[in-house]
Amino acid sequence: MTAARRHDIAPPGSGEHGRPWLWIATALYAAAMIPISIHKGGDLQLHLLLSQQLLEGAPMYTVAPRVGTWWPPFALLAIAPFALLARISPALAKGTFSLAGVACLGWSLHRVKSEDWGPVLPAVAAVAVPLQTNFEDLNLNAFRLALLVLTVVDLERHHDYRASVWIGVMTALKLYPGLLLIYLVWRRHWRGVAGGGLTAAGLTIGPLLVHGPQDAVAALHRWSDMSIAGVAALLGRSESLAAVVARFGAPPGVVAPFDIACVAAVLVALHRKGGGVDVVAEVATLALLALLLTPIAHAHYYLLAFPAWLVALRRGPPRRGRRVWFAIVGAAAILTCGILTVWSSTSRHRLWDYSIYAWGGLLLLVALLPQVPADSQAELSRTTGRE
Repeated sequence: MTAARRHDIAPPGSGEHGRPWLWIATALYAAAMIPISIHKGGDLQLHLLLSQQLLEGAPMYTVAPRVGTWWPPFALLAIAPFALLARISPALAKGTFSLAGVACLGWSLHRVKSEDWGPVLPAVAAVAVPLQTNFEDLNLNAFRLALLVLTVVDLERHHDYRASVWIGVMTALKLYPGLLLIYLVWRRHWRGVAGGGLTAAGLTIGPLLVHGPQDAVAALHRWSDMSIAGVAALLGRSESLAAVVARFGAPPGVVAPFDIACVAAVLVALHRKGGGVDVVAEVATLALLALLLTPIAHAHYYLLAFPAWLVALRRGPPRRGRRVWFAIVGAAAILTCGILTVWSSTSRHRLWDYSIYAWGGLLLLVALLPQVPADSQAELSRTTGRE
């Protein structure tokens, strides 16, 4: 790797006075998404009611959702400002939430390395439908993308403990990013492991302590039971590898060993590289793996595949097997962009129609892993902003 190699994430202050076109595009996207979000926004609308209950000190998670699972307690606390706005106007709450999400998306793109913007638009296109669906449903993925970028930036700059806090926040918003704590274990960032774990635990139980410790634990039990039931009910439509394994007829006991084997295989592949530490590639790879292994993965979750796409496209094909790599990446892009899910099918094939994103994510992981050892040498030993 030469010193001229471009990095994937920009340091603080990089390109601060440039990229006016990015903010213009962000503003235009917000203008387009806000009316759609106000008209739809079902995910946020349901959880605003729960958030209001939290603000009022009412018992939490007493009624199971009609479908799926409720957001964790910290997510309800995080949307409390929008719940207060909803008392004035639900449309105002939805529009403001959408604007905040688009701002997080624009900020995340702004932190991308400024000299090499060529792969950015293709990477965004590769998650186009998940991006659109996230804002139609008003889910949390744009915020989690920003937290993922913050994690990478702080890990690059050796701020391991602060990075672990971001991982803890992501885990408290949605449980599956907790797999990144395994990355900290693997890298022996023990202080970060403790910080991330305590942050996730504190933010999960903390919002419920208004009811007292005993009622808080009871609410967590109710949420856990409802989540387990929701996972079982939605497994047939989940875009995750665990759901794909279940669709092949595997018994439930196979899923956990399968997940462990996947994590071990990816860590072994990452360990094969040389002396350099490529934080961007490693975190993007494990974030993609966490997305694939979560029990429930809706289409909009695949917005979190954007960093993996950016790494794959920036690195390009390996020296050997270029044609195979292009075929795999092309197929993965067709699958994760969501174009095949736009038109409804009269007959749903369990191993295909309900697994399109999972197959695409798996192909992306296959294309990404060979590059990690190939590109290991010191890209991030010269990382931007490293202190």
